[in-house]
Amino acid sequence: MKMKVLPATLVFASLALSASAHADVADYMKAAGAFCDKLKVCISQEMEKEMGGEVPPQMRGMVEGMADQMCQQYVPEMFEEKFAAHEDIVEKSTECLNEMLDVDCSDFEDLNEPASCKEAESMAKARGLIE
Repeated sequence: MKMKVLPATLVFASLALSASAHADVADYMKAAGAFCDKLKVCISQEMEKEMGGEVPPQMRGMVEGMADQMCQQYVPEMFEEKFAAHEDIVEKSTECLNEMLDVDCSDFEDLNEPASCKEAESMAKARGLIE
């Protein structure tokens, strides 16, 4: 499959807080869920292109499983304590995910990351939260 899934963008987008900022976390989780749903659709569309038509049901299940694994890796359900004091990163990560929702599936491969994703990455690096 040719589609590149911006792993760095997903990592930065997956930064989140503990319960100290319920509204921000709820917004983040909503955006993360929507992004994961979009990811599934985009992967399915790419598979259909490569196969020249409808993806058989058993392969569709594999595609959804692959997308689920990617989402579990980059959008954890449990928040890491090290991000608990960084509401600004959660807000910027939520903005990043919401901007990624506006990107057409066909543009993912050649996507220039939205500024919010680059900012979230920069903020996390500056605080030593990611390398």
